[in-house]
Amino acid sequence: MVIRNENFGYWNTNTMESYPNPFFIKLCKTLWSKFPNFMIIGECWGGFKFEHRQIILARSGVIPRLYKLPQTICSLFGKKLHRDGRITHADKKESVVALKNWYDESHRAVPSGTILLQSSTAHSWPYPAYLYGKGTWAAVDILYFMPDVPITFMGEVEGEVYRLG
Repeated sequence: MVIRNENFGYWNTNTMESYPNPFFIKLCKTLWSKFPNFMIIGECWGGFKFEHRQIILARSGVIPRLYKLPQTICSLFGKKLHRDGRITHADKKESVVALKNWYDESHRAVPSGTILLQSSTAHSWPYPAYLYGKGTWAAVDILYFMPDVPITFMGEVEGEVYRLG
């Protein structure tokens, strides 16, 4: 049974930070025995009670797809991007040091050789052209010049914008 935003079983143990998730290991090994080139990608939102999930996913055979970069870039423009797609005004603009802190935090203790997928946006978020305005191409440069694999959405590269609500 899975209960949304709750930690049970493996996710509520003291060994979670030290050992891979046995369910993910079993899943990956079973799939790889039949389909050796199959890649398993897991969404990794982070946040309260979900810190450092990218480390656990990577140790367990799952490729983590991260979403913290758009939130960090928004903070440089004085915006706070919420998980549900809302954008609110931040009290202060962060400095570029926020990018370094984001990078260090997302790559800290990740196993050597780990592939991380960095998303430019998410299903419930506007495209970067709406989020960053004139800073969009700088944000795209950050995404593509990183050592991680960038992920964009259809139409995003052409500069399309969408907003829910």
